[in-house]
Amino acid sequence: MVAAVAIGAGLQIPAVALLDGFGDEIRRQVLLREHGHILVQPDGAEPFENVAATVTKIAAIDGVEGVSVRLVHAGFVRDSGAWSPVRVVGFSAESEAASSRLCARVDKGRCPKRGEDRAILLGYRQHLRLGKRVGDRLRVLLPWDDLGDVALSNRPYTVVGILRGGGIWQADLDVYMPIDVLGDVVDRPDAANRFAVYLCAMDQTSRALSPVAATVPGAVVKPWWKAHAMAHNAIRGNARITALIGLLFAFAVLVPVLTVLLVQANNERSHMAVLLSLGLAPSTVAAASLFRAVMLTAIGVMFGVITGLFLCEMLAHWPIYRFDGFVVRPLVTAPRVVGPAAVLLVVGSVAGAIPALMVARTNIVAVLRGSGDVA
Repeated sequence: MVAAVAIGAGLQIPAVALLDGFGDEIRRQVLLREHGHILVQPDGAEPFENVAATVTKIAAIDGVEGVSVRLVHAGFVRDSGAWSPVRVVGFSAESEAASSRLCARVDKGRCPKRGEDRAILLGYRQHLRLGKRVGDRLRVLLPWDDLGDVALSNRPYTVVGILRGGGIWQADLDVYMPIDVLGDVVDRPDAANRFAVYLCAMDQTSRALSPVAATVPGAVVKPWWKAHAMAHNAIRGNARITALIGLLFAFAVLVPVLTVLLVQANNERSHMAVLLSLGLAPSTVAAASLFRAVMLTAIGVMFGVITGLFLCEMLAHWPIYRFDGFVVRPLVTAPRVVGPAAVLLVVGSVAGAIPALMVARTNIVAVLRGSGDVA
């Protein structure tokens, strides 16, 4: 019985911790690399005006940690003699430092400086796809609307940095350059068409939506779970799988524990009948049987928690999944340790209550005569 409970707790804790770690990694990558907690975009093709003033107002909202200011533009890169479509992102290193910390995620090289012409930063997947390294030159084609006509900028740029990978997100396929440089090239000086608002805590997102929307009237304001529905649905599905695993583990522990206790109660019928015949109250006998079951369950839970935490520590050092910077490690939190332990303790108590009731209802005369009947 102790072994069954210990194995159940010892396996459930790392399993749940890994699922939580998977969801947390998705959430972290989406928030850090893509949209922030709140994404603000113009309602139309025209970019935002008065960018500096707008950012100052958003940053003054309670709970806002930083605002990422970007100009996202469609372009093309020269790849093996052919042009491939790419998303070119103009960024401000100053605003990114307090929000997405883009430059802190540079794996090789450095971030382009403000006003640094012909310098670009490549997302990790784009770097692999193009086969470009720091110091290589890459031709970038940028079309834009010039009073109804299509104007083109076809220039070579030098790769000065490569970002660390984060999995399969759009940010890993982007080409980055200073926002002032991109704005000048496409005739959008001092323009931005995307604000990513970063908050001090995730649970402040819903509360901050209205103040942000009021600051940028007419803009499309989305919380992160609407800005990236796929990631949100993956996290929700992950939470449901976690709940299902908890139920399956509880059932898997209940069956062997209940079986052991029933067999044990059946083997001890004669001893219990003697105690009852000596005048011991049935409730006392039942309480003693239940107490033993609870104590054995508690011992099993204790060993299971120790085993589970040890496995989590091992999986943190040797992750079971790693892909281009997307790493799944166990996320160990107090609720995720106490929760399974409490559930298994309840399961053991419930499993112990049934044999305890059987013991309390033992037919003393039938058992002592050897008939084997239990009423």
